[in-house]
Amino acid sequence: MGKTVTFKDINGVEIISLSNFSKERGSPTFIKSRLSLRFDIYSVETEIEAEKSDFASFCDGLLKLHSFEWQTVHFSHNDEQLHLKFNLDKETGRIFVDVEIFNKLHSGNLTIRYISDQSHIKTLVEEINNAIVNS
Repeated sequence: MGKTVTFKDINGVEIISLSNFSKERGSPTFIKSRLSLRFDIYSVETEIEAEKSDFASFCDGLLKLHSFEWQTVHFSHNDEQLHLKFNLDKETGRIFVDVEIFNKLHSGNLTIRYISDQSHIKTLVEEINNAIVNS
């Protein structure tokens, strides 16, 4: 089953989790994971697959967001059905996390916005990197 990586909102409530990390060796190396989102009484789960380098770029971007070098970081997985955007409000230090899930079958999408802060970013990056290394 492996490690579960979680990200919390400003109230400490788990909003995003990544679990079941696995690697598909090859050129390039792909990482698969299960993404779970929670919003009030709703939850959404989907399998994601992205190149290992995309996860590395996402983690590097999050660290730059944490250090105020960048204001926005994006992550999408290969079939573009999921898009995460982390936006930093430099005045308050809050992070707005926008999640868009696209459903090609029904030609619709779901957009959720969370508010968090920087205190969870470094831990999130460390946990993602550890989960990938140990997958």
